[in-house]
Amino acid sequence: MLDTTWHYAVVVGIDEYPRIDGGKYNLRCPLNDVQRMEQWLTSRQGGNIAGRVTTLTRTIPPGRRPPAPVFDEINSAILECAENFVMRRKRELPDEAARKAAWQASRFYFYISGHGMDGEGDDAVLITANATRASMNHISTRNVLNRLRKDNVFGEIVIMADCCRELAGVEVQPLPWDLRNFSGYKDSTLPRTFVAYASRNRKKAYEPPVGSSIRNGIFTQALLEGLEGGVPGNQVDSKSLENFLYNYVPKLATQLSTPDQNPEVKADPGIIFMQSSKSYRVTLTARPGSALVSQGAVDAVETLGQTVKSRVTLMLNAPGVFKGTLPTGYYVAVPTGADPFAGSAAFPFNVLGEDRDATIG
Repeated sequence: MLDTTWHYAVVVGIDEYPRIDGGKYNLRCPLNDVQRMEQWLTSRQGGNIAGRVTTLTRTIPPGRRPPAPVFDEINSAILECAENFVMRRKRELPDEAARKAAWQASRFYFYISGHGMDGEGDDAVLITANATRASMNHISTRNVLNRLRKDNVFGEIVIMADCCRELAGVEVQPLPWDLRNFSGYKDSTLPRTFVAYASRNRKKAYEPPVGSSIRNGIFTQALLEGLEGGVPGNQVDSKSLENFLYNYVPKLATQLSTPDQNPEVKADPGIIFMQSSKSYRVTLTARPGSALVSQGAVDAVETLGQTVKSRVTLMLNAPGVFKGTLPTGYYVAVPTGADPFAGSAAFPFNVLGEDRDATIG
């Protein structure tokens, strides 16, 4: 199981903007987005960092008065995560070697959902709750990434932004940070970064239509479906999640009849989000008359592009019925040893977090 001892997160959702045209542009999804992201981050089957997630909305922490959260609060939450990580490392670990190992295993998640823009270009900028049309009360994810990366504060940095990016050329307030006391170590391979934006440069991100059964923004829905089992296999990493988002976000937008939406992802390899060793019982039944009926076994082949990722043989259990166990993933069934890319000889099925019965052939 993935070691998440030194992982931290700040999660921000802003749905109400009372100072922009009297709340005319309030949103429906950010509070739901934050709730679901927090659930994944704290779940043992997900991010597994309960107790190290700082969540900020207009209702969390309780008792606040809108507009909230604002620039200073978000800014302070990020710095507090960095300080907690550094001080805990010094307090709990006996020597510099152990502290460096903790830094190498560390990660900082910064997730935002709300109104946004592109700022000065190649950015996703969160418009904070007390913003006006003339203010600079915004948080630049690019600035957050660059400052944390420059001082090697964490070994891995994950930025996920569910916001529009259609406005550019807007000046963004600089981050008032002095990170010299939080600096990490020199390492040629670190920090690794994963940056996922809901839309492309100068484009919008969308919520589902009113009345939809989906209660999250399109990007957040896709992101969490990927993290919760949509990515094939027993491991979700930076590259497999990148591929999933590029394929699934536009597909989900089409299904929901919203305008086109395409994410932008920049992912260093090697960031692992989730690992599981669990497999599920699979029963494949060949259709009557199928060539597979006469087989003594079939292969379940998991592919990635034109490459075979895994191949597992499912043995004959009864005439035309094959049984075995497989991890979560997308497969094709073929005669034992056959080419899974042969087209007519390959029959697709999936295993998504539960036992699976499927008809093939």
